Amino acid sequence: MGVTNLDLDRVREDRLVSVLERAVRRIAPALRWLARRMPTLRSKLDRNTLGGRSGAIFALIDEKRFGEAFQLTMEGVTNCETTRSLFGMQKLYWWIFMECAARSATHLGYREREQVVARVSRAPEPGGLTEAQLPGDAFTLALDSRRQ
Repeated sequence: MGVTNLDLDRVREDRLVSVLERAVRRIAPALRWLARRMPTLRSKLDRNTLGGRSGAIFALIDEKRFGEAFQLTMEGVTNCETTRSLFGMQKLYWWIFMECAARSATHLGYREREQVVARVSRAPEPGGLTEAQLPGDAFTLALDSRRQ
């Protein structure tokens, strides 16, 4: 059997429920105000966090805006080299950014390809699966850049 009106009245009479109800009524306007501003807050955080930056890069690559994606990836690589993030995530993101840089550089010019090859040769540490996928791209980039 379901919940009846009598059951709801009993719950409303409970002291804990009434205290919580009053507290929610007082903080609800602040929560609504914050929720309305969340898109603005998210847009400010988007390119200032490693995760936000990588999401922006993947979106740019999907939109075939390779020049902007390359620039953002190289800024991300520099950021990973100069700052330390929580749990050492900058090491993982360094390789993610380098893979995106390699992918973007294949659609760009000689200078961008050379930057990727030079940066990969100075990797901060082994990159595991991402590194294993990258050398083929980096080698192709180096060969392509020498052909031009």
